[in-house]
Amino acid sequence: MFHDGWTISMTGREELEYRIFSHFWEKGYFLTRGGKFGGDFLVYPGDPSRFHSFFIVVCLEHERPLSAMEMIRMGRLGSNVKKTVVLCSVDSSNEVFTVSLEWSKMS
Repeated sequence: MFHDGWTISMTGREELEYRIFSHFWEKGYFLTRGGKFGGDFLVYPGDPSRFHSFFIVVCLEHERPLSAMEMIRMGRLGSNVKKTVVLCSVDSSNEVFTVSLEWSKMS
């Protein structure tokens, strides 16, 4: 990958995370690492010292199948910490795809 004239050697995983980070950053969001919340990034509407995060981003390989248990686990994760989980992937044309998971109450 090339950035401002520098050649950067990255693994496939690092390229995936970089592209997804850039996607949210270019939309004006702030991001931090999301490991302690079970994701790859936390996404904030502004400076993380002044705002709570909106989303937990999970970076996935494009077209990777997810089991029902993985979907339930991620949905519960977001529900428990009151955040929306956003599953993100990048296709072969470098387009970012996002799907959000929110747990709804059943009455």
